Amino acid sequence: NFAEVEIYTGVEDVVIAEIKNVHLYKNYLVNDRFIVEQQGKAPIGYTTSGDVSVNMIHSASLEQGDYNSAKITSTADKTSYAKKSFDKTGGKVVIESYILLDDTQNDGEVAFTAYCADVPVLTVKTSNNAWYAVNNNEDVKLRDINPEIWQRIRIEADTATQTAMIRVNGKKVAENVPFLVKADGFDAVEVSYAANA
Repeated sequence: NFAEVEIYTGVEDVVIAEIKNVHLYKNYLVNDRFIVEQQGKAPIGYTTSGDVSVNMIHSASLEQGDYNSAKITSTADKTSYAKKSFDKTGGKVVIESYILLDDTQNDGEVAFTAYCADVPVLTVKTSNNAWYAVNNNEDVKLRDINPEIWQRIRIEADTATQTAMIRVNGKKVAENVPFLVKADGFDAVEVSYAANA
């Protein structure tokens, strides 16, 4: 949080400033704005399958459209996904995405997955109107879904301990979540949507 913002000009004058969005980034392997040649096409630099396009998305929390967002839809019993690969990184790694679910997507399954060498290592998914951490034994319920509001899913992984802490909308909802497989790093993230029949 900022306690103070200063704006300097070369001339003494009145300045009126309205700050709507401020983003500061450092040392991100992937920090995407979903670049496209035109709205409605798949994002550049992603591997996609099914119906994936970049659009301005409107939600209950935004009066106007946001910046470009990847929109993933699917037909019954099909899975659509967008996957981004990057240079492998290990140690303490943060994997984060904003996901907006509409009322129809609550019936399907949305998954946010971190990979190492094309093998899923950590997955947070939706099921029965709630977020879950996928576990080899039994999935762990994290919290209920808030439809029509952007959800920030944050996975704080540690390859030394082979566990992760998961936050939803800034709130810690699980810690010491074990990796699905042993992994010394991450090299891809994927968001997928599978519609129910």
